Amino acid sequence: MIAIVLLGFGSPEKLADVGPFVERVAGRALPPGRLDASVAKYALIGGVSPFCASARAQAMLLEKMLNDAGNNVKVYLGMRFWNPGVDEAVAAALANNPERIILMCLTPYFSQASAGEYLKTAEESLVTLGNTAPVARIDSWNEEAQLIAGFADSLIEASAVAPAGAPVLFTAHSLPQSMIDSGDPYAEQVRTTVEQTAEAAGTPEWRLGWQSEGHGQGVWLKPTAEDVLGELAGQGREAVVVMPIGFTADHMETLYDVDIVMKKQANDLGIVFARAECLNESEAVIAAMAAAVERKL
Repeated sequence: MIAIVLLGFGSPEKLADVGPFVERVAGRALPPGRLDASVAKYALIGGVSPFCASARAQAMLLEKMLNDAGNNVKVYLGMRFWNPGVDEAVAAALANNPERIILMCLTPYFSQASAGEYLKTAEESLVTLGNTAPVARIDSWNEEAQLIAGFADSLIEASAVAPAGAPVLFTAHSLPQSMIDSGDPYAEQVRTTVEQTAEAAGTPEWRLGWQSEGHGQGVWLKPTAEDVLGELAGQGREAVVVMPIGFTADHMETLYDVDIVMKKQANDLGIVFARAECLNESEAVIAAMAAAVERKL
């Protein structure tokens, strides 16, 4: 049996989880006001992030697709900031004495700050637990043909119901520019996937804007999604199709940052807002993950 350990960020699964979750991410106790603000945001998206449920479904579907193709694999799921943790996933994999182990992140893009940290945590756990099986890792899978096709189909569907001629705004999570300057491939990988998706969808006009910028660490990637919306308004554009291509599954950064905050900004600027759906547990994203794994098999 070959063990595949899928790695992700994690998310709270009910309102009572929000406090413990954000404190795990911060690495410290937070003042009540900040916790209350986080709880209020989750309340606005229904009180729960669907990310963990989607990740569990992706793991199950990936295992089934690979085994239906004649492989002998078992997929384990580990979250850096929620349950099951990365250490738990690695321990569960080793308990079944795999002949090989493949580490893979749920995000298709590699950044040292995200995927790099997930993979490092898993590798350290394997050493700590005395693993002797060969280990391979998938750093990124953003150019898989099935992923591009899935993104393109989602974009075509959204554009079909948007006002005619609406430009597309692709968005992805921002990073400090200093990380990119030091050689992090994340921004270039996102741009490559955007270009391939736009070509596959036949999108004549598009922009890339960075969203969900953090605090500190100097200048972050530009332009922001907010900057692009402002530019479109200044040009007299009346509609936009937003595609959060940086994410394969819905969570706070799509359901709140895009669907609430970004949509409000667009509407305040007089721009009709449409959003392409995330791939979530679609066959396209599972097939893309399977293709990346099969190359390691």
